[in-house]
Amino acid sequence: MFLPKEIMGLPLGYALFQKGFTVLHGSSISHNSKGIIFSGLSGSGKSTVISDLINNGFNYLSDDLVCLDSKKNLHSYTKTLAVQSIGKFANQYFNEITPLHDKRKRSLYFHKKNNKIPTPTKLCYFLEWGSKNLIHELKGVQLFEKIFPNLFREENFEGNQSNKELLRHKLMKDISILSSLKCFLIERNQKDNSCFLETIEKHIYSQIQNESK
Repeated sequence: MFLPKEIMGLPLGYALFQKGFTVLHGSSISHNSKGIIFSGLSGSGKSTVISDLINNGFNYLSDDLVCLDSKKNLHSYTKTLAVQSIGKFANQYFNEITPLHDKRKRSLYFHKKNNKIPTPTKLCYFLEWGSKNLIHELKGVQLFEKIFPNLFREENFEGNQSNKELLRHKLMKDISILSSLKCFLIERNQKDNSCFLETIEKHIYSQIQNESK
């Protein structure tokens, strides 16, 4: 099942959460049948980064919503990508649907291919703007601080005590699943990051190669 962007976001995210999936605000791609997640707050550049990587040969999986099962497989429930423009290589896989008329001057693109096969995932990158261009591994408290604000979760724990305990258990399980991935922070200088995509791409390749050894 693939759903348009208009009915994604919170409703779909919480529906998948209630079905037992680990749901993260983010975008995802794959390379050699291995999934890569990009998460971060709105405006951190997730869609732009995956669009640029798709132009370099990576495969689209999802935008805005990342859905993982208990075995850390990515499931694709979306087929849209919201960016300012699609590059020449990616253009063969996407059709422009409509301009979004938002502050970021993005258009909505529809991905032509279906991806119904769950994709094993090992890597998760958290994006943020900063004063430098750097990538470093996240662990412990630093990792938790990046996962928690981007994770779909029940805020109010409504219901009886047993339901509260179930929700707490689900939250801890989701954090455990994401923490078991190799997670990194990508900090980018918003004024000077034009050459940093190559560094990100090389980092992904090196991590995939290390995982294969």
